[in-house]
Amino acid sequence: MAAYGNRNFREDRRGGHAQRPQGNGNASADLLGPETQHIKGLNKLADLSAERIISIGEKFGEKANQILATRKLRKIHGQIVLHVTRARSGKSSPAEVQLIKYHLAYAVGRCGNREKDLFRPLAGLLGAASEKVKDRDDLERLRQLSESLIAFHRYHGGRD
Repeated sequence: MAAYGNRNFREDRRGGHAQRPQGNGNASADLLGPETQHIKGLNKLADLSAERIISIGEKFGEKANQILATRKLRKIHGQIVLHVTRARSGKSSPAEVQLIKYHLAYAVGRCGNREKDLFRPLAGLLGAASEKVKDRDDLERLRQLSESLIAFHRYHGGRD
């Protein structure tokens, strides 16, 4: 063992460099996996029930409350709301909300390692949800899902 004072690192026998242990020691990687698969199986996002939206928000909020900053979630939510507003006014089609994916990719890239473990599943969930948007009802459901994530993150003590 390396004398770094951190049990998460071990010494490499070849060069003495510290490495992270192999394996999936992080339960966050599968945090939203079942929900993402459920959304991928839907015909339309409007078919996502209110109970499921609340369940997803609670699950995410409990896990991410002290790790992710609320402002990062609000920035993504702001982009979703912008697409909702444009679609309502007829300036764009609801399907253009799929452009949110590059905002999600950028947000994941900007996160630190600890935040990335939570933001990647979130990006997968919102990316899958955006793929299901075909009309205004679907777009409204995506907005509700995004609001649920922020609300429960904050409810469980999410930091600013």
